[in-house]
Order: sequence, then structure tokens, then C-alpha cells
Amino acid sequence: MSDPGGFTVVDKGGGEVEVLYHLTEAQIQQGNYYDQQKYAAGHPVHLMTAKPAIDQLLLHPLCFADTSIRGFLEPRHDKIKSIILEGFEFSEIESEDDIWGMLPAFPTGFYKSSEHGVGLHLPNRLIIKVIEMLGDATSLVISKTRTSQFSKDSDEFVLSYREFEEARKAIGRIAEQARKASLDVRTATAFNMLAPIAGKKQMELKFRRNATTARFQKLLLDPDGLDEDDHASLIQMMSTNAQQIAKTQPAQLERLRDDVEIATLDALITEYEAKLSQNLTEDEWQAFFTLHPFILSFVFGFPIVFVEEQASIGGKKLGGEGEKIADYLYRHSMSGNVALFEIKTPDTELLYDKAFRRGVHAPHKKLSEAISQTLDQKHELLLNFTNKVFESREFELRSYAVYCCAIVGTMPVDEDRKKSLEYIRRNSRDVDIVTFDELLEKLKQLRAFFNEADD
Repeated sequence: MSDPGGFTVVDKGGGEVEVLYHLTEAQIQQGNYYDQQKYAAGHPVHLMTAKPAIDQLLLHPLCFADTSIRGFLEPRHDKIKSIILEGFEFSEIESEDDIWGMLPAFPTGFYKSSEHGVGLHLPNRLIIKVIEMLGDATSLVISKTRTSQFSKDSDEFVLSYREFEEARKAIGRIAEQARKASLDVRTATAFNMLAPIAGKKQMELKFRRNATTARFQKLLLDPDGLDEDDHASLIQMMSTNAQQIAKTQPAQLERLRDDVEIATLDALITEYEAKLSQNLTEDEWQAFFTLHPFILSFVFGFPIVFVEEQASIGGKKLGGEGEKIADYLYRHSMSGNVALFEIKTPDTELLYDKAFRRGVHAPHKKLSEAISQTLDQKHELLLNFTNKVFESREFELRSYAVYCCAIVGTMPVDEDRKKSLEYIRRNSRDVDIVTFDELLEKLKQLRAFFNEADD
């Protein structure tokens, strides 16, 4: 087998050759965060197939990142499974050296290294998206020998190299025009906000002569002029040009990042408040915290790292049943000490309504069950800790003093119940009890901090 990061050439007979790429450890860790144990460095991936007899090189675009849309090593596109370079004289492959020499000669708009797999750069994938809208082809052929053609009965969409180049350049021009328009509008906006401080006149935005750029400028000036597709286009443009913007406009990019983070936090607070008013199940709350894992980090007074949701911690009987599952597993980012979370619901009762003494309420059975369940999970984790670390390859985990927390219920309204809950919480030595509305309040305090920082 080739070293990780290298290629292996496999002769399939009949003149056909397969090219296998062997993943590096870094690619597995960065691209497949949630399932690293599934692959090891050197895992072979089928990236290309060469057919010298007909001068075709088939590229198999795979996703080298685990995203919310694509899984690690899944096909990068919905319908198009291969991109075929025809007539480029790339099909004579006999050794790994041939591949390394061939990659830099790929057409403009294609990846030319093995870091991200093979296929089109992100901006040019719009070409494939449109082709998938037009029919059910499973292969895009970029040809130097054929004219563009497509039949609904064919699995191939043939695009002449000349027309591919025209489409690629047009997409690039539009992206550049949008970038210029965005820079003009943001510069004028910032100048006009700060000009009164220096006693300067307002800046009048000059519309560029290019009609497309001017259109972008007008859309950006009109708060009601951008629909969801426009927003997606702007985000795409920013993502595509992020590195260049960071070099030429670092301060503006930093400010934009801050604005996005604040807007995201505002949206999260609004979403959290809405969910508190709904009768959500434990599974629905777990899905919410999985989407926003940093919320749980507010429980801690130290830096933590998310490890796993629905973490298997042990407890199986001889028959195989009875596996204990913790809702979330975190670890201290420096010491590696683990922490367990148990998620209930906001309407989980914390105290009995009737006071057993004047002004003192006993802990409700539901709260006691949550605490007992969390302690049992801690016990099972400690019993099985060494095996679980070895099986999961999470060698940074430590069990010095396992931290346990139950997210359960909401803060009582009347003073007697608040007092009783605090009695219980302060005397719950091994399990911290945090209410759902307390987490929301921590988010609001973070938002208030941003306001104070701006002031």
C-alpha cells in the first residue's frame, strides 16, 4: 500500500486503470470529525479512472468534509457522480509519479492537489447544479473533441471545453463584480457613520459603470431588496473570497465577523425563547443542544470541548441488553477530565407543591430520578472507562473527577420554592442542577456583554 497521502495505480485490465488515493490522518480528523474510528490513515479512496483507449479520465468527486448536507466521502453532488475529461491526454497513467505530474495540468477551475479530492472549485459547482436542474445525467463530460449535447435518454451531459471555459469565466466575473459592489457599499456606510465625529461631509456612493456591479450596489443599499437567494449569493461570495478579503480588508472583515456573531446570538436567543414556550420532548431538546453545543459550555467555569452526543458509557448485561447512554459527553480542554450531561425538559417538576414544613418543599420524584440516572451513568462510565477510551480512540479523556450535570425544569417563581431549590442544589455534591431558563439567561448576559463592549 502507498504511504498515507499518496496514490496507488490499479490495472483493471482491458486498458482501464483505477487510481486510489490514501487518506492522511489530518484529512480524516478534519473531514470526518464525528466518526474518526471508522477510517485509519492510508484508507483507500477511488478518485479517478483512466480509459486510454477513448482518451477519457473519469474524476469521482467526493466530499472530504463532514457537513450538515454531505457526509464524509459521500458523493459531492446530488446526481452527477463523475466528471469526465475527454481529449485532454490525461489517460496514460502507469505510476504514482504520472498522477503527481498530471494534477497541476488540470483545467483552470479544478482542484489541482489531493487535499480536497478531485472536481470543480466551489464557485464553478454552480455549473453542475444547473446541469442537475436540466436533467438526470449522472456524468458531466468536458470534451475537447465533441460539441455540447444532451439527450434526456442519455446519462451523459457533454459540455465542450470552450463553452465550459466561457461559463467558468462568466461566473468568476459576476463574483468579482459582487465583491466590488459589497466593498463600495460597506465603505460608504462606515464612512457616513463616522464622518460626523470628524466633522466631515457625508460620502455619496458612486455607482459603477458596470451594470451588474451597480445592480449589486443598489440591492445592498435597499434593506428590502435582498431575498433569500440574494442572501445565499452574498454568503457564497464572502466565503469564496474570504482569504483575499482578509488580506486586503482585515479590519472590515473582523467587524463583519463580529456583526455576524451578534446576529447569530440574537437569533439563537429568539429561538431558545420560542422553544421554552413549546411543549418539546427530550429528543427535541437534545437535537437543539446538538445543533448549538456551545450553550452547555456556559455551565462550566473552565474551557471545555464537545466530545460526543448519545455517548455509550457501558452497563451492558451478559445478554447484550441494557447499554447506558449519556446525553452528552464533554471534556476539559486542558486536563481532559470528562463531564456528563443529562437533558430533561423545562416542564419537569423540581419540587412538590405542598410544603412539608413551613416554606420548605421537598425535591420532586422527577428531579430525584434525574439525579439518580446521572449518578448511575457516572458509575458505569468509571467501571468501563479504560475500555471505552480504547474503543473510541479518545485518548485525551481522563476520569480524575467526573463532572455531572442535569439540565432540568425551570426556576420556581415564588421565594419559598426558590429557597428550597437552592437548598437542594447546594447540597447536591455530585450532580449540578441547572434549569433551562438559567441557560437562556446566560445567553442574554453574553449579549449584554457585547453591547457594553460596543459602547
